[in-house]
Amino acid sequence: MPEAEMGMLSPAEVAFRCHGLEFARARLSAKPGNFRSVPEIVFGTGCAEPVLDGGNFPQFERLIRSIGEVRHADGPRRAGGGGYILSAGWSRWS
Repeated sequence: MPEAEMGMLSPAEVAFRCHGLEFARARLSAKPGNFRSVPEIVFGTGCAEPVLDGGNFPQFERLIRSIGEVRHADGPRRAGGGGYILSAGWSRWS
């Protein structure tokens, strides 16, 4: 997605956004049982933020494709402002 933007949230976390809509984060997480950090990518919103792995990669691809299709200046609009993605519940703040 060429329109993706990266934003540094902390030294251990980077957010990925498309025209302001955050859809994923790369971060270092503490590994249970020791002091080592492990890199991970989470995607989606709120409590529905799975860690990206081989089993859910197709879901991540669908999310990226959907955002890319509608999150642009000529994308679909709905009454009351916002776009299709917000009405689908993919915004962290909705």
